Amino acid sequence: MFEFDLWLFDTLQFDVLENSLRKAALFYGENIADALLQNNVTLFLNDKRNRRVLGSYSPFSITLFDTKSSMHTMLDCVFVHELAHFLDNIRTIEESRFKYASSIHGSKERVLAELFRSKMSPVPENRRRYRGRTCECFARAIEEYYALKTNNNFWLDEHRDFDYYVKFEVFENTISPVVEDYLKKLWGTNVK
Repeated sequence: MFEFDLWLFDTLQFDVLENSLRKAALFYGENIADALLQNNVTLFLNDKRNRRVLGSYSPFSITLFDTKSSMHTMLDCVFVHELAHFLDNIRTIEESRFKYASSIHGSKERVLAELFRSKMSPVPENRRRYRGRTCECFARAIEEYYALKTNNNFWLDEHRDFDYYVKFEVFENTISPVVEDYLKKLWGTNVK
C-alpha cells in the first residue's frame, strides 16, 4: 500500500524509518497515498544537523530532517504535521487566492486552527507571527492529536510546556473531539 523511496539517515535504520512513516501515513487513511501521488509530492530525507526545523512542506515535497539523535522517536509526529500542511494545501478550492484552506474564513481547517490558537498559551511577541499562522495552528492541532492518541511519550515529554501547543488536558477536552470529527470526514469533499 505505502511504498517509500528512502535512503538511510546516519542514525536511523531503514526498517525503523519506514515503519514510522507508514504508521503516520495510515493515520490519515488509505486515500493519503493516492492524494500524494496525484499531487506529485516527493518525500526527502535530509541528515543536515544544522537545521532547527524537523520538517518542511512545499506543494511539491515534504522534507524530514534528522536534527537529533533521537529523531526516530518522533519522526511519525513530524511526518503527520507535514502531511497536515499537505492536506491543508490540497483542500483549497481551485479559484482561491489562498495557499491553504485554513486561510479561508469558515473552512473546517480554519475553524480548527482558530480553536487551537485560542487555547494556546500566550505566545511571546517575537514568535507570534509564525507560531500563530492558521496553517501552523492547523498542523500542530493534528500533530498533537496524533501524539496523544498514539501515546508518543518522547513527543509528549518534549512538548509538555511549549507555548505554541495546547496543554494536554485542555486539548483532550476541547480540541480532540473537533480533530476527530475532522478526520472522520476528511475524504468526503473538496480534494483536488
